[in-house]
Amino acid sequence: MLKRLALAAILCGLLCQPALADDLTPAKRADINRLMETTGSASLGMQIAEAFSTNAIKRIKANQPLVSDSTLNVLHKEIMGFMAEKMSAPGGIMDMIVTIYAKHLTHQDIRDILVFYETPVGKKTIRIMPQVMQETIQESEKLAKSFGPEMEQRIRVALKREGVQLKGDQ
Repeated sequence: MLKRLALAAILCGLLCQPALADDLTPAKRADINRLMETTGSASLGMQIAEAFSTNAIKRIKANQPLVSDSTLNVLHKEIMGFMAEKMSAPGGIMDMIVTIYAKHLTHQDIRDILVFYETPVGKKTIRIMPQVMQETIQESEKLAKSFGPEMEQRIRVALKREGVQLKGDQ
């Protein structure tokens, strides 16, 4: 009797969990791709690649000043081509992102989000989100810098309470 009760409890635990997402069907995959295209997140990977390429070219120029601009352009095109391949290849970055969306959102969630982004406020959200994120990052960095001295002081106090003495603290 106890074994049956334990088995029933285990089965209930496994079967009664809330559904976080559903299977990744071709239709769901297509809607996730449409969502990424609508929000601009589909181009995010190439924006990251562009930033990576720009930084790599700057480092090369700094370390090898005699490398010609035409050679640097060839390198840039090569990096961008490579990243484009990796973005869209089966099992590549876009597939990885689709899988992550599918893991956390049901197909109905995706459809509902798409409906929202087709509304005027949804379109506005897409349009302003990059600026909002950029400003948030900038302001967060400023705020974090202003927290520095207070954070350091609290760490010193906490360590002192624990009997740890830092160099310079006498």
